Amino acid sequence: MAERNLYTIPPDTPFLRALAEGLLAKPAEVFARTLILLPTRRACRSLRSTFLALNDGKPVLLPRMQPIGDVDQDELDLHLAGLYGVKDLPDIPPAMSSLKRLMLLGRLIRQRDMTLSHEQTLKLAASLATLVDQVHTENLDFNSLNDLVPAGELAAHWRLTLEFLSIITEHWPTILANEGEIDAADRRNRLMLALSAAWQAQPPAFPVIAAGSTGSIPATAGLLDVISLLPEGAVILPGLDQDLDIPSWDSFGASHPQATLRTLLNRLKVDRRKVRIWPTVTSGDSERVLLAREIMRPAETVHTWKSIKFEEARRSAITRGLADCDLIETRTLSDEAQAIAVIMRETLEQPNRTAALVTPDRELARRVSSALRKWDISVDDSAGCTLASLSTGQFLTFILACVKEGFTPLSLLNLMKHRLCRLETENDLLHVFESKLCHGPRPSPGLKGLRERALSLRQPEPAFLPFIDLLEALFSSLAPLAQGLHPAITFVSALIQTAEKLAGDKNLVWAGDNGEAAAQLLSDLHDQAGTIPALDLASFQDIIDYLLQSVTVRPRSDGHPRLVILGQLEARLIRSDVMILGSLNEGSWPAEARHDPWMSRPMRSQFGLPGSERSIGLSAHDFTQFISSPRVVLTRSLKIDGAATVPSRWLQRLDTLLKAANIPFGRNSIYSAWAQTLQHSGEIIAPAPQPEPCPPVETRPLELSATSIERWMKNPYHIYITKILRLRPLDPLDKDITAADRGSFVHNVLELFLKEHMDVSLPLDAYARLMKIAADEAQTQRTDSAEWQLWWPRFERLAKWFVDYEREWRTEARPWLLEKTGSHRFPTARGSFTLTARADRIDRLLTGGAAIIDYKTGAPPSSKSVASGENCQLPLEGLILRHGGYGEAIEPLMLQHWQVSGGTNPGDIKKHEPGAAHTADNLITVAEEGLKRLVAAYDQPDTPYTAHPPAARAYDEEKAIAHLSRVAEWGNVESNDDSQEEAE
Repeated sequence: MAERNLYTIPPDTPFLRALAEGLLAKPAEVFARTLILLPTRRACRSLRSTFLALNDGKPVLLPRMQPIGDVDQDELDLHLAGLYGVKDLPDIPPAMSSLKRLMLLGRLIRQRDMTLSHEQTLKLAASLATLVDQVHTENLDFNSLNDLVPAGELAAHWRLTLEFLSIITEHWPTILANEGEIDAADRRNRLMLALSAAWQAQPPAFPVIAAGSTGSIPATAGLLDVISLLPEGAVILPGLDQDLDIPSWDSFGASHPQATLRTLLNRLKVDRRKVRIWPTVTSGDSERVLLAREIMRPAETVHTWKSIKFEEARRSAITRGLADCDLIETRTLSDEAQAIAVIMRETLEQPNRTAALVTPDRELARRVSSALRKWDISVDDSAGCTLASLSTGQFLTFILACVKEGFTPLSLLNLMKHRLCRLETENDLLHVFESKLCHGPRPSPGLKGLRERALSLRQPEPAFLPFIDLLEALFSSLAPLAQGLHPAITFVSALIQTAEKLAGDKNLVWAGDNGEAAAQLLSDLHDQAGTIPALDLASFQDIIDYLLQSVTVRPRSDGHPRLVILGQLEARLIRSDVMILGSLNEGSWPAEARHDPWMSRPMRSQFGLPGSERSIGLSAHDFTQFISSPRVVLTRSLKIDGAATVPSRWLQRLDTLLKAANIPFGRNSIYSAWAQTLQHSGEIIAPAPQPEPCPPVETRPLELSATSIERWMKNPYHIYITKILRLRPLDPLDKDITAADRGSFVHNVLELFLKEHMDVSLPLDAYARLMKIAADEAQTQRTDSAEWQLWWPRFERLAKWFVDYEREWRTEARPWLLEKTGSHRFPTARGSFTLTARADRIDRLLTGGAAIIDYKTGAPPSSKSVASGENCQLPLEGLILRHGGYGEAIEPLMLQHWQVSGGTNPGDIKKHEPGAAHTADNLITVAEEGLKRLVAAYDQPDTPYTAHPPAARAYDEEKAIAHLSRVAEWGNVESNDDSQEEAE
């Protein structure tokens, strides 16, 4: 048998540089004719750059470079026909597009189970497609599935699984034949097998170099087998360990980094010691390689670690292997990203020095890229981002969400504030639209609800209705599809039209990398829409969301020439001066084994499919290659999203090795400290003091309501903000119905009911009349909140209680004034002060005098707090009534709170005149004297409006004002989200 041309480049040697140096040493005419097969496209680009760098940038006729699995049908036909004169060319059908295959498999799945949602269908279709690819990749046959029936109770389950798998064993081949296409993995195998057969029959007349592949795919291994025997062929293996002891080599499993190389060598029937070192490699087995070998030592020979401390030479070599190797463990993922950014920034301080971050964690990659921007350094993640996370994908998602959710304020603002949405409106219209229409309770669904909200404004905005008309025109093709079932092609066309209308320029939507990817996706979906049954808008959105998540967009520009962020596959064969291996946690590196919904692990093994151990072995090989670099930094975060992480198994093995050898290895890095320092200015900032503003006397209010007087006493800063600075917090978007809203509703309903029955006894159907008024009033709320339906049973209970008690109360009094605003003016040092108050209800007592009644939907204040003046609203209303501020001077004899909560106890009466010491007259007198002292005190220029922490059950407005005072810095208060049940 001819000798094979097998070489290896050790892991501590830059692979591509050594490869390029060896090839450049060949004659120029041989060099230019060479075909180089590499694992990835990035490796091809990097090798091209390495050739140019070694040639000092001078023009050179480069060899042909391509990924080893990227065999083109046209090129193969030309190669076979032109080069060899073969008459019967292999007839290999074209590959079916991934989207077409996904939709066709989804249709087959839905025919078997119509209860599945479209999202579930697509996920199952994707898992079936993965299984099909794995079977093709491993050169297996589905006919052997029937031999995998497990014993015992699993047999019934497996029979059901087999019935479902008949989709790909029986129906799928028929569909492929009818379409005249085959699976992409099948086509790749056929092409590689055809190429292998052609080269084996007649070797090519040019050199063929396969470099950097481990032959984990059977078809690739077959091609490497042929290339190694070509007269001008060579296979260069990455990081073959020729010095690993024989017991370890013979015993390690599939998760070992050398496992795929051992499998390949066994197929080639070659002893690893006969593989030659690539000619241009001069370095030997370094201490870092020894360290990596010991970290990956199989369990069968790991007992040798116990003797490490007795072998001083071996222990010293491991210690030297730790030189220029740092381990950084940070508290959070953000801290890890900041530390990595500092390392990469430091690298640029040294001329021509390069750095690469290798991580499987795309979130870490995104954070590092963002952290580098503060130095105006652009570094793109070469692994790319999902289309759903990019601009055009978000735009399409926002459009569908806007229609699906009925143009809710939040969904509408998300869309209108997107950079691709270019509506021709006045400059400040969007701001006014948001502040006046979008804040507060959610309006009724659809643009009709927005129109009703616009018409109900106290101060109408003329531009709102034309703007809503514009939105109706822009969504004219998509909005009607919100109801009913429609063909998928109708949805796709409507989505495209709406997106282009909203952008104002269709070229704007589909521009750039992510725009082109989105255009291609929708074009493919349009072509395959016939395979999708009629569906509703929600199902179409599920399909779009899934597809946007499944498409990865990689940047065309790699950003900074000396910095790069790579995924594991992208980083193969790449070497920088500083290699940063990030996110070294279990579940991330190595990745967590994916769940196979079709076969158990033993069944996969029996069928011939690789287990998770092989992917772990490939990941381990990558780790070994990277850690063998001269300068390497290992990083991980101790917590992610608040959950503790587990260090990668390789870090755990490193820790165990060093403990066995009694070798210290520090984890505190200066880079973490630098990152923390950069996030803080270093200046000692004193916490904000308790605010005590003293505004000029002439700006202080001369008129306040009774409610404001209470707040003035409890928190003067509230009056400073609302009455002097005149600041009011905006309601949140899509605000739920609050206790204050429910309280206002109860006040309005009771007022309307009592106005119909002021001076007469209540009719027998009073409860029905009250509920009719309530139902009519609820229709005027113009809100889509479900809170009304949830709260309605409570209102029914309080309405029944109110009618019953009102009958009883009318034996003592009759309603006189409802929701009446009154005022009382009295002299002060600055002239006069006006007290105002809106009384919920004032009744005339049949025995003379009046009763002032205040409704409370929550807990009413205690008589003690009313007597002390802390809750002075009712006494101040009595003061106004006594002085004729409500139109007629009548002595208030009763002050009462009526609790109308509708709870377990639907209503209650709280009277605040229990004894002689607390008569209404006394309460009013005390309140009047206290008010005059309060006004006089704040007429003094040195009296501050001091801020106080909010009460435990504070209004949302009070919480917002407390936040404005920076109460967290000085108030020592805990957050409390209890809702305030009282309503004014």
